[in-house]
Amino acid sequence: KKFKCKNKYERECAYIMWCNTIAPLGNFSTEAIVMGKAGMSNVWSWDNAFCSLALADVDYRMAMDQFMVMYKHINRVGRVPDAVSQNYKVWNFVKPPVQGWMYMQMMKRNPEFATPHALEEVYFDMKRNTDWWLNLRGEVPSYYHGNDSGQDNSTCYDASEHIETSELIAFLSVQCKFLSEAAEALGYQTDKRVYAQLSKELAEKAIKDYWDGEKIFIRLAETGEPYYCDALMPLRVIVLEDMLPTEMREYIVKQIEEHHLCVGGIASEAVDSPKFEENGYWRGAVWAPDVVMFVYALRNLGYTELADKIAENYKSSVCKYGFSENTSAITGKQLRCKCYSWAVNAYQIL
Repeated sequence: KKFKCKNKYERECAYIMWCNTIAPLGNFSTEAIVMGKAGMSNVWSWDNAFCSLALADVDYRMAMDQFMVMYKHINRVGRVPDAVSQNYKVWNFVKPPVQGWMYMQMMKRNPEFATPHALEEVYFDMKRNTDWWLNLRGEVPSYYHGNDSGQDNSTCYDASEHIETSELIAFLSVQCKFLSEAAEALGYQTDKRVYAQLSKELAEKAIKDYWDGEKIFIRLAETGEPYYCDALMPLRVIVLEDMLPTEMREYIVKQIEEHHLCVGGIASEAVDSPKFEENGYWRGAVWAPDVVMFVYALRNLGYTELADKIAENYKSSVCKYGFSENTSAITGKQLRCKCYSWAVNAYQIL
């Protein structure tokens, strides 16, 4: 009821969000927005963050409930389950630590999230989970399976399922930056200094260890061997924004403009890649999370024309063909799972 819908598409978004909202029951102590009642009827531990951002300037309490829904199941060592439903939890995998980046965007949309009361609610669980990533996820935080990255079958995993990526390190750097700023606001001066230093070191590592001066690459975790691919995922290091050197920023922008920009928005695999598949899931389809993260980062870096083009292409596609889990980079048509929450989240956010 709090959505002020300007057109029929915003009304459709609000309706889908309402349809995908389930009552407190079982593992959920508050209302929870699942991805889709047609089959993807769980909350995954990054999907919920996009729901939070879409609701941030509409309903503070519900947005916070969505943000915290996974943290309520954090275990004693600081790990968060991959997915939660009313009846079960999935611990096989994890998801990218986007929460720090996401909460910073939420504060920009609604200053209530920057109050000491709000920061206190999120700080300790995010700190515990960040410490788990940094201390208990191997010598270098890494993905052990495609599902861990949220990009299940990306070409990043063609050589090995266990990989190190600059974008994971970048997410953790941004998260430490948020924790440092939150710690300062809450008066935790030691934490402020520790997380500020960690943020700086992680940003430096994301640049130094995964950039050869011309291209961004990933590493096979077991050998450290560099591996190059045409996936969009490594380019998510752009969330570091102005912490990136100019030449690295320009490389990312060029890759997007020449290889990933498409009718549907921004393709998960370069459209001219020999491995591109129109309906190949993360091997070519367009996905809402990437659209949101790249549009925000590009706008903040001053590439507004490119950001607006990606956003408009995506919004045009979902308005014409429907709000699905992913869309075709070639035609913009729906590919999988209709009435999907993060598609409507992206439309509302953009």
